[in-house]
Order: sequence, then C-alpha cells, then structure tokens
Amino acid sequence: MRRSNANQKLTAIYGDEGTITLRNVDWGQGLDGINVTPLQGKAEFIPSSSPKADPTREHWLDLLRCVRTRGRPVADVEFA
Repeated sequence: MRRSNANQKLTAIYGDEGTITLRNVDWGQGLDGINVTPLQGKAEFIPSSSPKADPTREHWLDLLRCVRTRGRPVADVEFA
C-alpha cells in the first residue's frame, strides 16, 4: 500500500534557463542543499553549508556598490 505522505514533495523554481530544486526542506531546520539543473550543461548540487547557497552577502555588496555608483542593483524591484 502506498500512502501519499510517503511521496517526496519538491520545492522547485522553474525558469527559462533551467530548474532550481531545494533538497530535503524542513522549514524549521533549513535544507540540505540546492540542485541547480540548467537546460544546457551540467547539473550542480550546492550544499547548504556552501557560501554559494546564501547570497545575502553578495546582495548587500551589490546594494552598497549601487549606492556608490548610483547604478541599478542586480535584483531590482522591477525584477520582482
């Protein structure tokens, strides 16, 4: 007998250039990592302990760069 709760549910973001899937998400504890699967090229697993899994620092650096140069940030409000 198969139960619906036994099926793994994936949290994924599907885009034009590939898919990002969060592995073993526990909303209280975090996740194991991120699977990045481009349409072309090699798939990559990024563990949650990797700096690449948390882009917070890069977003802050980008914001400070934009304040200095009066440029547009990578993740502009129009992008959202």
